Amino acid sequence: MSQTSNAAIVHLNPGQSLALPDIQGTAFMVTHGTLWITQENDTQDVVLRPGDLWMVERDGLTIIEAQNDASMRAVGPTFERATPTRRDWPQWLHAKASAFFNPPTRRPLLYY
Repeated sequence: MSQTSNAAIVHLNPGQSLALPDIQGTAFMVTHGTLWITQENDTQDVVLRPGDLWMVERDGLTIIEAQNDASMRAVGPTFERATPTRRDWPQWLHAKASAFFNPPTRRPLLYY
């Protein structure tokens, strides 16, 4: 991923995905391949192909998955805050995966 002031070019391998929290207003334009996008609490998924442009409509978790080798351009100030720099990518990905696969334990409430 390479970033400019408020834009990033993202390359994803087939099946690779990004989980991005609270990026409302960020626009994606596919330059290569096909992307599947879903937003938290939305029953309508989006499929983008080369040349398609789409904007994230709400905050919450947005998941983007490459259906094949894909590239996109993401534009918006919230995208930079939601994604790490290349140097920080391994630690960021590990933290996100840990949070997903190891949810906090629930403590039982006492019932009187």
